[in-house]
This record gives sequence, C-alpha cells and structure tokens, in this order.
Amino acid sequence: MHDLPTLSSFAPGAPDAALASPPPLLHIAPHQVHWIALRRGAALVAVEGALCVTYRDAALALAGHVAPLQTRRLDEGERYPISDRGWYGLSGAGRDAAGVLIVPAAASPLVAWARRWIARLAGVTRLRKAPPRPDRHRYTS
Repeated sequence: MHDLPTLSSFAPGAPDAALASPPPLLHIAPHQVHWIALRRGAALVAVEGALCVTYRDAALALAGHVAPLQTRRLDEGERYPISDRGWYGLSGAGRDAAGVLIVPAAASPLVAWARRWIARLAGVTRLRKAPPRPDRHRYTS
C-alpha cells in the first residue's frame, strides 16, 4: 500500500526518529480528486480548508464496484483515522484548495520486533571488539 518516507520512524522510540522527516502536506486544488492507497492505522488530518474523503466500505468488498461510495467531510483541524486498508479519494470540499496531512500507519508489533532484532544483530557485528594488540600495554608505566 502507500508508504511515505521513513514511516516507521514516526513511532515513539524508533531508532531513526531524529532523522525522520515530518509527514508530507498534500495540497489539493478545487475540483481535483487525488486517489491514494492507505493501510489500516493511517490517519488523514485536514490542515487547510475542508476536505472530502471518499472510499468504499470494506464490509461490502465482495460487491466490487457495485458497492456505494462512502463520503466523509473533514473541516479544518479534524482527523480521520483509516479503519480499513483500501483506496481513498481526497478532494476539496469547498471553493478553496484543501491541505491534508497524511500520517502513516505504525508498523505492526511483529515487524517492529523484526526491525529491532536485525538492528541488534547488525550492531553486535559492528561493535565487536577487535583482538587486543600485543604492543598495547608496552608504553604504560
């Protein structure tokens, strides 16, 4: 699905949290529709103007394109959590352009554990002490 740069680093305590860039702000012109695939757990925040979010309900996925589109209006400052994985249409709800902040979904606990485990293994192999040099203690008194 749609992943933005360094999504996992927005989680508190992530190893590269200091290097993470903030989530991008998407500007949508009036009468423009931007379709984006999002994972469960992501969130949309209307930052500028009103935003219209269009999607198909996952419970009606078997109906395919016959399923009706659901529409939610977000006013400036409102947050909409993504409850189902799928395609979401974003458009401006008014005459002005809309700005939306896409907050990525956090990684699952299993993925987070695997990343920590790999980082620990990589750190262990990089931080192993070199064997002591024979002349190391030669100049100490």
